[in-house]
Amino acid sequence: MHPIPKSFPLLSLCLIAQISHAGFFTPSATVDELSISLNIPNKTYNSAGIKINTPGVSLAGSQPDCTVISNGYCRFSINDSTPATIALAGLDISPVNITLCLNANGPISCQNYNVTKPMNLDNMTLDAFDLVEDLDSPYRAMTTAQAGIRDGAFHSFSTAPTNGTYAIVNGFDGGGPGHILLGKDLLAGYNTVTFDYRAGWDMVPYGASQNRTFTFRIEPYGGGTALQETVILTANAGTNVNDTGAQSSTIDISSFNTQNIRIVFDWYIPESFTGPALFQLDNINIS
Repeated sequence: MHPIPKSFPLLSLCLIAQISHAGFFTPSATVDELSISLNIPNKTYNSAGIKINTPGVSLAGSQPDCTVISNGYCRFSINDSTPATIALAGLDISPVNITLCLNANGPISCQNYNVTKPMNLDNMTLDAFDLVEDLDSPYRAMTTAQAGIRDGAFHSFSTAPTNGTYAIVNGFDGGGPGHILLGKDLLAGYNTVTFDYRAGWDMVPYGASQNRTFTFRIEPYGGGTALQETVILTANAGTNVNDTGAQSSTIDISSFNTQNIRIVFDWYIPESFTGPALFQLDNINIS
């Protein structure tokens, strides 16, 4: 840490020394911007500074309240009552490492922070996931699709993304036994996963004797034995449900927020082609 200028009053020096252990600032993030709060009471810093240290992430091109200076820092004004807002651009990477300074010109009184960005997987292709695995013979191959997909073999619903233009769609049937899998590796720092889903099936006249399931699972980073799993939906053998309606689920992953993990959506198909179905997964948010 750089020395604090001698011009600071002694009381301010003592206060800043105490606060520095907890952090001069408290940064938080949305998907595309940082919010920075000052932890030093009754103070205004007109030349505070920020630098983004994570490759692939940068300050957005237009920053009305942040001016890039020759040493690479972006200078902004902040006080203890009004957080500063800084827009981000670039890759969807989390956490983002940043340096914040009370004085960007030096730079002076600087600290590094890792900031966890919420992740929204809505409107992304399957390439955004780290695990994509379908049945060898799927009833309907897993893909991203716009509104209006339906299954003509039963009175199914029509897909209708709950947020944005695209949803993840699969056939929730096929040449089982087997699993349809969709997974995403997460670095430490996340607490909650939310998502929307909708399904329909006809397992009455096709000889189905075992239930199909849709499960949310937490695994070690990169995959492995399940650390936690939650059955979200069961399609019971011998039933016909044309439309579950749009459903939402929230999963608490805070007990794993100090470690890197993988989250997995798992559709289990225990038999082979035992009734047409349709499944929509959408609006996946990780925060």
